[in-house]
Amino acid sequence: MKKLLMLFLLFAFRETAAAQQSGRHIYQTYPITIDTLFTYINTKDDVINITVSNPTENKRQLVMEIVAVEEENSYWGTIYSAAINEDSYFFKQWRQGRKMAEKMNIKFILPRYNKLYQSIEDDEAKDFSFTISGKPMQKGMPVRLRITATDNNETVYSPVFYLHKQPE
Repeated sequence: MKKLLMLFLLFAFRETAAAQQSGRHIYQTYPITIDTLFTYINTKDDVINITVSNPTENKRQLVMEIVAVEEENSYWGTIYSAAINEDSYFFKQWRQGRKMAEKMNIKFILPRYNKLYQSIEDDEAKDFSFTISGKPMQKGMPVRLRITATDNNETVYSPVFYLHKQPE
């Protein structure tokens, strides 16, 4: 039993020493955090303002997407994500595909949107702002913002908020 305990302690000490030499923190993680989320709704568009913190010692690349809270609205989650990622080609394909599908009476498959990578420096809090323009809805759609760090696929979700415009 003593040999097993000594072997365990030796292994743990070696891992800790190696981590300290390499600069890694083996028991400490630095998650991305959402500090504030504020939405502003007016007659022309919805504005999403968010502050994200990167407490790590490295610059990171983030991908931001909108996720529908209700499963049946995942179609709109994709469209909202394309809007905040400023993918105008997606909207061109989307409009043409919808017209073609209606004309031929077939199902329409959403095109893929290009993700816009946002940079955030080490130990920084950064403000991001997104504008959603389109047709007003009487009842807002509940959504969340999904933020993923590209270096380790760490993902955080914002609290639920409502969008009141549908991109056209």
